[in-house]
Amino acid sequence: MESFFEVVKRTIQKNQDVLAMFEEYDRTHHLRRKINYKIRMNVTLDENLVQELRTFCNQHQLKMSTWIESVIRKELKR
Repeated sequence: MESFFEVVKRTIQKNQDVLAMFEEYDRTHHLRRKINYKIRMNVTLDENLVQELRTFCNQHQLKMSTWIESVIRKELKR
């Protein structure tokens, strides 16, 4: 028979995503509906590069963040 500690340990390991959601609630006092959510990230980029990217995304009717996510995913798979 499993001890209480073993049951708690197994439950924690099994439900990491739910625990992360409650940790976020504890920090922000807002409960998010989705467990997997996006975070804001600040980076410093060359001004000309950002302008070119903005123009490219506008011409192709893309969101800059969506395009950047797709490029990062593609690079990480390599």
